[in-house]
Amino acid sequence: MKKLSFVILICLCLGVRAQVDSLTQDGIVRVLAVGNSFSQDAVEQYLWELANEVGVKMVIGNAYRGGQGFQSHWIDVTEANNTFEYRKVQNGVRTNTPHSALADIIKDEPWNYITFQQVSQESGLTTTFEPYLTNLIQYTQSQQTNPNAIYGYHQTW
Repeated sequence: MKKLSFVILICLCLGVRAQVDSLTQDGIVRVLAVGNSFSQDAVEQYLWELANEVGVKMVIGNAYRGGQGFQSHWIDVTEANNTFEYRKVQNGVRTNTPHSALADIIKDEPWNYITFQQVSQESGLTTTFEPYLTNLIQYTQSQQTNPNAIYGYHQTW
């Protein structure tokens, strides 16, 4: 299994153009967050605008489930409940597709970065991560269309 990489999303906006181009085939950075309201705050609010200001093209996805964490995300996947809202920002336009399956969200774009976020009351409790985080990562790897995606843990605090 790939080593879990820690990615700070805002750094994408501050990178050198050559670094962005080396990450992507088409010069577009694609970031998918699997999370809740904190991922909404982090990726849906201002990230596209910040990147656009410095000339970085982005597609932002948020597999959103309010108040949910690793365990409940994994239950959603295994029970095929399809309770994710797929929030996407592309060309500055936000869309929302409710009742989405995580597999469909993962397959929608060749994501360069995929982050996972624990529910806030368990965000610093590493004992709550397993086996759910590993299961989510392995599941995502089996569904993704970009084998070079970089994974990260989205810390809320």
